[in-house]
Formats: sequence, C-alpha cells, structure tokens
Amino acid sequence: MVLRCFFLSLIFYSTTLFSYQDEELILNVIEDIVTNDELSSEIKHTKIITYLNNANLGLSEAKVGFFYQKTGWIFNAAGQYKDAVTFTEMAIAILKKHTDTELMTLKKSLSNLGIMTRKLNDFSKSINAYKDILKLPERDRYHGKAYRELARFYFDAGDYERANTYIEKAIAIQSKVSSPTDLYLALSAKVRFSLTKDPHSLKESIMENLRISDSVIEQLPSKRRALQYSILVNTQRGLLFYKNGDYEKAKVNYKKALELAKSYEIKYNDR
Repeated sequence: MVLRCFFLSLIFYSTTLFSYQDEELILNVIEDIVTNDELSSEIKHTKIITYLNNANLGLSEAKVGFFYQKTGWIFNAAGQYKDAVTFTEMAIAILKKHTDTELMTLKKSLSNLGIMTRKLNDFSKSINAYKDILKLPERDRYHGKAYRELARFYFDAGDYERANTYIEKAIAIQSKVSSPTDLYLALSAKVRFSLTKDPHSLKESIMENLRISDSVIEQLPSKRRALQYSILVNTQRGLLFYKNGDYEKAKVNYKKALELAKSYEIKYNDR
C-alpha cells in the first residue's frame, strides 16, 4: 500500500516523458479504481477521467484516448459492461481525431465495442461498430474479425448467403495476415455455417476447410489453444460424417475428440 501511494505520487507530480513503465503504473491505478466495490459507477468515472486529464500527468489527447480504451477493457474484464461501453465510446470519439497515429487503437476500440455491446444484447450497435471498422483503411486482422463477426450476425438471423459472403472475406484477409488464431476462427465459423446449412452437398468444401484448420492449428504458438481447437475440429469432422451417414468414421473422430479432451483435462486440470 505504501509503495502504491509512492507510485501514485510519482505519476501525479512527475513531469518526465511518458514511458511504458508509466503506462503500467497508470493502468494499475485505473484497475484499483475499477475493482473498488465501494465506489459507485459515477464516482469511478469521475475519478478515472479526472486522473487521466490531470495536467501533471502530461498526457496528450490521443494518449488519453488510448487509456480510455484500456479502461474500457478493464471494466469489461470486471464484468461491468455498461461502464466498459461508456469508456470505449469516449475513446473512439477521441481516437477518430488522431487516426494518423492511433488508427490501430481506434480499430481495437471499435472491435471491443462490438464485443461489449453484443454482451448487452445491443446487436444494432455491435453491428455498426464492426461496419465502422470496415470503413477504415488498411486491411488487417481487425477487418477480418469484423467480417467474421458480421457473418455470425447474419447467419444467426437466417441470412446464409450474406453470412457466407462475409465469412469468405474474413478467411481471405486472415489468410494474408500473420494471425493463425484469427484464421482458424474464421474457418471454424465457415464449417459451422456449412454443417448447419447443407452438410451433404457441401461435404467436400467442409472437409477441405477442416484440413486447412488442422494445418493452421499446427502454427499456433499456444499448445493449450491448439489442443482446444483440435478437439473442436475432430468434433466437427465427426458431425460431418454423422450427418452424411458414415457412422463408423463419425465414431472414430468423436473418439479422437474425447481422447484429446481427456488429455486437455489432465494437462491443464481444467474440468
């Protein structure tokens, strides 16, 4: 506690240039406010806004927007979604004025807003957030993710054709950027759509996407995540065979999925 107060004093009264060390200290202060159950949302907002805009902290407007984005995600992690949306929208309003230096932070903020508002069942705002990403320049993983999430919305709404168009765009983008996790998620969504729509006529296409998924999983840096995704791929492959009447092959893949699940449980003690 004494050390934290000391660091707080340094942040408020130091006039030195901003550094990554300062960023960590600032985020620690924000997290302390967010997780303080004795404070109301209104008081938390006031404290954080006042803190980040304190002249002694010396943050530029763009950097304040950056920390609003971080604050929104801290609120999200704490399950305080309405507060998360408030700060994320504040971040977006600022970052839109600084796309020359904060374009990626703006994209991340819009992507986060899509996640948060979906949790609050505000689907219209979530869709608009992802569409706003697509209006921004430079096709990257955030554009791919926006297409994937929009595909999910359209599929859930029963618009398979539009969902398929968007998920194909997601796969095309993610295939070109260095993000095997995002590529796998796009492929997995495509397989889910196809299994639901027409597992018979789309069988070969589904098999090919599952084969590509296997190769993408091998590129994942996280062994834990790779194992999780392998379980799902084998489950999807088993479902494909089952829906096409090949019950023996379905059984083989389901068994493999169960074996992998057991291995995952043993390795990571996740029951």
